Amino acid sequence: NIALGIFKDSIRQPVSYFLIILFSILIMSTRVITTFGFGHEINMIREMGISSITMCGLLITILASPGIISEDIRNRTILTVFAKPIRRWEYVMGKYIGIMLTILCAFFFLTLAFGFTLWWKGDAINYGNMIKSIVLSYELTAIITAISLSLSIFFPISLNAVICLFIYSIGHLSPYLCGRLIEQGGVSRLIGNIIYSILPNLEDFNLSSALAIGTPITNGYMIITSIYGLMYAGVILFIGILLLEKKEIY
Repeated sequence: NIALGIFKDSIRQPVSYFLIILFSILIMSTRVITTFGFGHEINMIREMGISSITMCGLLITILASPGIISEDIRNRTILTVFAKPIRRWEYVMGKYIGIMLTILCAFFFLTLAFGFTLWWKGDAINYGNMIKSIVLSYELTAIITAISLSLSIFFPISLNAVICLFIYSIGHLSPYLCGRLIEQGGVSRLIGNIIYSILPNLEDFNLSSALAIGTPITNGYMIITSIYGLMYAGVILFIGILLLEKKEIY
């Protein structure tokens, strides 16, 4: 019931419609924007399409997740929820599933727009690769959503959004930044390994370049990366549930 309620509330928000329509138009407009791509039009459409889908999911996450628990705590509506036979883990998971259903709905329509644009351009793309790229983009948003939802237990909306954007940015750079620290050895190596273990390695989920140049995405890579994403999101949600269990709400 919580998940369905969150999904209905989120999908009815004008901002959700706006983002889906906006990014659908952006994806289809790449057919025209890349006209002067000097032979690289298809590659540009593929890369811009996946990037647009991921960015739309990220924006929905940042706009929907940060206040989804903090507002309930601030308005004391969470006390009404907990007065019912609902456990705190059910509350958190319900919120999480509701947001992910909203993002899934957005991904569905954006994927249709992306596929139509490729067909319009006459691209003989490997649609298996396209779906794999979109699935990993969805898992990337699942990680950010889990982080945002857990942070919303303690942090206000604005600070939560800033932290999530920072984690998203640094998560793509962590393999390079931490790699440089690890190469230096000594204490720097230890620090690099610790940071690399804590931060999500979001670059593994970014297959826009591979899709653009037609590099095959193996099933083995999909399985390993998907397991990593599910485990990371699961651990973050578990921590969030524990924090909410410990938090005294008046």
